[in-house]
Order: sequence, then structure tokens, then C-alpha cells
Amino acid sequence: MLAQFVRHTDLDVVILAGRYTLLDQSALDDLLPPAAERGVSVAAAGVFNSGILATPRPAPAARYDYGPSTPT
Repeated sequence: MLAQFVRHTDLDVVILAGRYTLLDQSALDDLLPPAAERGVSVAAAGVFNSGILATPRPAPAARYDYGPSTPT
């Protein structure tokens, strides 16, 4: 959705929640290139994926993308 906004509207900045982290870099292909081309800043929010990346060892009830995480 953010990539569509960047491509078709005049924005200064968008806030990206969770799609550019160590575990999920999907924004790298679809959002960041058009944002760079159009001079739109991207503020990365939710970089810890609901907290799972905030501690060295996630708790058993850790969450990922706002849902229960799966064991590794």
C-alpha cells in the first residue's frame, strides 16, 4: 500500500511499520526504490517485529508481526 502511495501521490515521508527489519525485508524491493526515486523519506517503525528482536532470547510467548511466534 505504501509503495502505491509513493508512486501516485506527492508525499514527503511515509511510516513503515515492520516491513524492513532483520527478519522481514520485503520493503527493500517494493517500497524503497520508488521512495528513493521520488525523494520520499521512509521512517522505519516497528523494527523489532512486535518485540521478538528486542531481546537476545525471545520469551516463550514472544510475538512476531503482532501474532504468536513460531519456535526456531
